[in-house]
Amino acid sequence: MQPRIIAVRGVNNCGKTTAIKMAYETFLARATSVVPVNLRHKEVRGAVIEIDGVKVGWISLGDYEGILQEWIDYLLDEHDCEVVVCACRSYGGTANYLYGLENAGYAITWVRKARVEEASFRQANRRKAAELVKAIEAAVVAVNGELSATA
Repeated sequence: MQPRIIAVRGVNNCGKTTAIKMAYETFLARATSVVPVNLRHKEVRGAVIEIDGVKVGWISLGDYEGILQEWIDYLLDEHDCEVVVCACRSYGGTANYLYGLENAGYAITWVRKARVEEASFRQANRRKAAELVKAIEAAVVAVNGELSATA
């Protein structure tokens, strides 16, 4: 079974990291197991939360292909995550890297994060975080369904 990746995609400074951090904080209360991170940083780097028996890895650094690839490899190889939540740019190296994973058979859910005016930025981030939570919940259900089918 190939891992599932949920990629929050958008231009620089549109709130991808903030939406990911908000979704991460939502799942902390429901987690049965956590590999914690220091949330004093803006980014969520290498966290792992077990949700309904599924390991979900988190990396909100998505501006540079090499960094994104390194963290995704870390989450998949060191923690055996079945789902990875990450950020990526709308185009260029990080998007191309994820397209390559998609072509290799990874299931990728793209969550678009658009830049909004400053006055509605916080509200837009909350809405996007809620959309991201739903995408993560759907991925967890799908992984559990695949695991049940192979058992």
